[in-house]
Amino acid sequence: MDTLAQYGSDSDGEGQEKSTPVTVPKVGKVSSSLVSINATPLVDLEREKRKQVNEVDHTKGLVFHNPRVENMWKPVQGPTNPHYVGNRVAPGYQNHETGQVYSHSMHEVNFNEQMYSYNVNASASAPEGGKAVGGGGVGGVNLHGSSGNKRKRLEMMVKDAEEIQEKHKTALTIVPEATEEEKEKVEKLEKEEDDREKKRQVVQEMEEKTNFHGKSDSDYLGRSWVLPPRDWKPDPEEECFLPKKVLHTFAGHAQGVSSVRFFPKYGHLLLSAGMDGKVKIWDIANLGGCMRTYLGHGKAVRDVDFSADGKKFLTTSYDRYIKCWDTETG
Repeated sequence: MDTLAQYGSDSDGEGQEKSTPVTVPKVGKVSSSLVSINATPLVDLEREKRKQVNEVDHTKGLVFHNPRVENMWKPVQGPTNPHYVGNRVAPGYQNHETGQVYSHSMHEVNFNEQMYSYNVNASASAPEGGKAVGGGGVGGVNLHGSSGNKRKRLEMMVKDAEEIQEKHKTALTIVPEATEEEKEKVEKLEKEEDDREKKRQVVQEMEEKTNFHGKSDSDYLGRSWVLPPRDWKPDPEEECFLPKKVLHTFAGHAQGVSSVRFFPKYGHLLLSAGMDGKVKIWDIANLGGCMRTYLGHGKAVRDVDFSADGKKFLTTSYDRYIKCWDTETG
């Protein structure tokens, strides 16, 4: 560059002045150390996982998947309440008409103890503990114990009761011991009562008897009176209705009736158990009255029931016997 600056032409240099030399500054090499490259940067690997988790839509009332805990709990957002310091109301403010109210978990027994203590002695323990509310001592008053004055009153009451009892002991009359004649009379009465009780408990088994009251035990075709009429069809569905009027009255028991049962499927016969110890069967199809009476219980019959085909039935009585009967012959 210096040689070019000092170079001049012979033809040009004769009529013109020599040019001023120019110095060009040297340009340094560009350093690559100005740009730093980190080959192992910090990468948030959990970010992509969090993106894949379904967010819970707060506008919907139902969630059809199992959300994770991270989606169910979010940090508190929005401006803070200036009237609260943490979760407590700031001094000078109130969150209730009567003052400051907070939620507190407390057992019912402890609550009742402090409530009664405050009502009686105007003192109770504060929920934080170590403080007293009212004019009593620290920690309130324990109602399970007794104060000094109360203990003295109890001692005086016990002492007075003992004195009264001692005074009455002298006035009590001593019952004289029973004589031998009186003892024998009492033993005799007790023995007679035991004998009567044993007789009431022992019930002799009665012999089974039956009486037929119908016109004939078979129809003109030779069919038994137990069989239903030929025009009756079995009713597969049982329908029950409230009674509105009396259709027929069957009279035959000397005492009340404890149970009644219809013949299975057809219902053309009615079996009744009486408190007089008798069992009767009635003709419902033709309103023919009592067809047969079954005798065999010494006390009232409690219940009766047919077999599945209606050919037999069972009776149970207060005489502690259960008997099986043939419907047709007894």
